[in-house]
Amino acid sequence: MPFNIDDVWKFLLEVLKVGGTSAVIVFGLVKWFGDRWFDKHFAAQLEKLKHENQKELENVKHTIQSTFSRIVKVHEREYEVLPKAWFMLHVAYGSAQTAVAQVKTWPDFRTMSDGDLEELLKRSKLLPHQQDIRKCRG
Repeated sequence: MPFNIDDVWKFLLEVLKVGGTSAVIVFGLVKWFGDRWFDKHFAAQLEKLKHENQKELENVKHTIQSTFSRIVKVHEREYEVLPKAWFMLHVAYGSAQTAVAQVKTWPDFRTMSDGDLEELLKRSKLLPHQQDIRKCRG
């Protein structure tokens, strides 16, 4: 049931008629102590909320700091490892190039056509008696 302002004023006037000035004094005391009690109560709740907020903020700061510390360690390790890895990669690449350069391929005379074989023998530095490949094709 909503309060009507006129009803509230009528009630207050009736209290003043019945109680007189003592009602006004009691009302003033209740209002003054009530305001102080509410202020004290809400100030305590506000301090509690501030404290909880501060604890949560410290937890977040700690989480951020620990994550940042791990990231910094990873970056420091990266600066140590990457130059070594690049050096090892270059060494491996050079070794692979050397190994591939040393691999020699030999023609397979058995699968080569007669025309290709004659062309190969013409370009080779083999002596005529060395060019008798028929023994190899057998």
